[in-house]
Amino acid sequence: MKLALAGLPPDSGIKFPSALSGGMVKRAAFARALAVGDPVKFRGIDVGTVKSMSIDPDNSRLVLVDVTLRKETPVKTDTRASLALKGITGVVFIELNGGDPAAKIIATASITLIQGQDA
Repeated sequence: MKLALAGLPPDSGIKFPSALSGGMVKRAAFARALAVGDPVKFRGIDVGTVKSMSIDPDNSRLVLVDVTLRKETPVKTDTRASLALKGITGVVFIELNGGDPAAKIIATASITLIQGQDA
């Protein structure tokens, strides 16, 4: 048997390679989901936090996220939100972008999460 030629015991044929080499440990980090209290940033500046989350009663494929923002945050009609990761730590936050100088500022906003932009 070829296992004996390599100096391996007969039961080595049913083991995974990591068990034969002394073992190899691989670690993977998984980003956690958005949670209440996570930060909201406007172009990288902290401007608020996630207040609550719920499933949209009209479309169960969507999640409604309520945020609390500083009053001077320039949320405009063209502001968009995306999920982002802080470094490789897996900390998720909402990033707000946009705000053309000609766009109107809105007091109460419903901002669409940009599809395919989440981290």
